[in-house]
Amino acid sequence: MKNFICILFFILLFILGDRIISKSLITLSKYSSLPYAKIYSGRAKSEILILGDSRAYHHLNDSDWTAISTHQTFSLSITGSPMILQEVLLRDYVNLYGNPKTIVIELNALISP
Repeated sequence: MKNFICILFFILLFILGDRIISKSLITLSKYSSLPYAKIYSGRAKSEILILGDSRAYHHLNDSDWTAISTHQTFSLSITGSPMILQEVLLRDYVNLYGNPKTIVIELNALISP
């Protein structure tokens, strides 16, 4: 009986710990500046969407695009990301926010493996 109580206590402690840690991480992700976190925390709604790898990440600054075009711009550019990952992110973006007015694609990611 004592072993059963110890095992039950351990399982309950594990489940509670998992819930507390996951809730804490979800809360912290709302303050992240990473594109992944912004998409899934509801902070990525925009009219212009930029896709690409590190070249787009460094050269197509979304705040500059917003200032020049006066349309809200969001960059999904991530260093080292192949186009297949960009496609997945685009599908998730469209499912969550709908179609943006304009999509800018940096094509260098097409030739990467």
